Amino acid sequence: MQTERSGLMSDLLAGRITRARYIALLFNLHALYTALETALVQQQTDPAIALLQTGALQRTAALACDLQSLQGTQWQQVLTLQPALRDYVSRLQVLAAAGSRALVAHAYVRYLGDLNGGQALARLVMRRLDLVGAEGTRFYDFGTPDEVAARRTAFRSAIGQLPLRAGEADLIVDEACWAFRQHQRLFEELQSA
Repeated sequence: MQTERSGLMSDLLAGRITRARYIALLFNLHALYTALETALVQQQTDPAIALLQTGALQRTAALACDLQSLQGTQWQQVLTLQPALRDYVSRLQVLAAAGSRALVAHAYVRYLGDLNGGQALARLVMRRLDLVGAEGTRFYDFGTPDEVAARRTAFRSAIGQLPLRAGEADLIVDEACWAFRQHQRLFEELQSA
C-alpha cells in the first residue's frame, strides 16, 4: 500500500529513521489515538462502536509512556503536531459530535494496521535507535504472537458483525480512504519536518 511506503514510513521501513523523527511520529500518533479513543468512548452506546471497544487495543497510554521514555517528562510542551494531524483530530471530533459510525473506519485503519505490522516496526525501531527492552516501543506491544493473532481475528470478526444501516458501509469505506490519505500526508509532513 502506498501509505505504508510514503514519507517517514519509507525511512522507518528502510532503517533510516532518526530518534527525533521517530519521537515526532509517536507524538502525532498520541494525539490521533487520544482523539480516536475519546471519540470511541463517547459513542460506546452505539452497538457498532461497542463491538470495537477493547482495552487491549487502546494505545494512548503506551504512546505516552514511550514519549516520556524517549523525550522526557516535558514531551507535551516541547513537541508540535503536524498540520495533517491537527486536521485529523478535528475530523475525529466532528465525527464524534455527530455520532457518526464513520469512526469505525478510523479504528479499522489504526488498530488493524498496528496489529498487522507493529511487531516488525518495533524490531526495526529498536535496532535502528539502539533501544533497550521495550523502551520506546510499548506502542507496538499487543502481547505474545498468539495474543496478537487472537486480537487481530477478534477485531476483524467485530468489523464483520457490525450492525450497519443502509449506506453506512459505503460511508465507512469512504472514510477509511480519507484516513489512509491523511496518514500519507502526515508521513510526508514528518519526513520534511
